[in-house]
Amino acid sequence: SWTWRYSVKKFLETLRNYCADKGLAPASTFAWVCFLCNNQFDWLSGVMNDGVETFGETVQQIGNVVCFVDSFNASASLYFSRLWPVFEVFVACSCGVDIDFALMSDSEQELLGATIGELKESITVDVMNA
Repeated sequence: SWTWRYSVKKFLETLRNYCADKGLAPASTFAWVCFLCNNQFDWLSGVMNDGVETFGETVQQIGNVVCFVDSFNASASLYFSRLWPVFEVFVACSCGVDIDFALMSDSEQELLGATIGELKESITVDVMNA
């Protein structure tokens, strides 16, 4: 799960780092990336089948979701300001699949320097304005 405003370079770097952190071999690890496989604009316009149902079925078949997050601070995060990524997390929770988070490298450095107060404030997501 990611947002279209991320650069592909940043996304791939985060994916490589995630694989390394989890001990996954990149050559044999596969990622289903929603924006490459689903045309959300067609779903919204009614041209294609119900995207919500299709997305939920796909998430259940895969069994886990990895969220590529640009900032650990939800109020500053581009990821949590967009409705689709929030929806993806909702669907994953509803389907009972595993959810993991992969922080982009600059956010990892931010997180390491954060105070407890900053961490506490960072977990609120403003879904109504996403």
